[in-house]
Amino acid sequence: MKAKGVIRDIVTIAKFNLKIEMRYPLSYVGAILNLLFWILSFAVLAMMFSTGSGYEIIVGNMILWGIVAYLVFQIMLSEVAFGFVRLQRRGTLEQIFLAPIKEWTLPLGLVAYSLVIYFVFSLLTIAFMVVFLGIPLIIRNALSGAFNFILFLMMSYGFALLFAGLMLRLKRAGWSLVNFIQFFVMIFGGVFYPFRSLPEIVLFISRAIPFSYGLDLLRTSIVDVDPELVPSVINFLGFTISGFLLEELLVIFISVLSLVIGYMYFIATLNDAKRRGYLATY
Repeated sequence: MKAKGVIRDIVTIAKFNLKIEMRYPLSYVGAILNLLFWILSFAVLAMMFSTGSGYEIIVGNMILWGIVAYLVFQIMLSEVAFGFVRLQRRGTLEQIFLAPIKEWTLPLGLVAYSLVIYFVFSLLTIAFMVVFLGIPLIIRNALSGAFNFILFLMMSYGFALLFAGLMLRLKRAGWSLVNFIQFFVMIFGGVFYPFRSLPEIVLFISRAIPFSYGLDLLRTSIVDVDPELVPSVINFLGFTISGFLLEELLVIFISVLSLVIGYMYFIATLNDAKRRGYLATY
């Protein structure tokens, strides 16, 4: 019964948010046009790398899956981190937490809603790049790709919770900070290009971004090629470890850690906001 009640609350929150957002259809039209703008901005790269056969097609797919993966990160931030601020600005955030629901059900409800939006946007992205740009779609290891996609979701959700806490605490400054982080990840996170094509100094920055490892593991596992951010084979104390296994373990660690830290910081900020009275003010 308790599990059913939690699921009911999550579904109710998702439906509520969907009903509210559907009042502003122009915002979604603008989001779709913005998505197509970014795809077209880098379409020359995708078409250049995907023409012909062999590795060029693989690179084109890595660009495609990079955009699809970034949509997870971007929509998680938009609907979870920015979602709390939108509820706060509308004056409904404090009222929601006065209801007899668990504190962690609201972000999960926002995630359920964001996944619906992500599914629509991802289909549009794949259709546009495959049909209009002529990039052959490659899915060689669907099972591994699905598992790593779940890890990527966990990582993105963890960071979304962390940034939600930051935005509640920092107000307008937090909004600017998270916008900067989104742009920084998009430029240096390897979204629109393979990591191996980067200069060494830029690659050094990319390796410092946790998102990069989740992205690299996801798309290289789908197209079944060696990861780009770690060596193909690592020799350590007489043991040989494949680069894929090392990156898999690293992404599992980052995903779990980001989820734990993000949740703890979000709950701590929420309790502080209730105690100090800034939950209802923006």
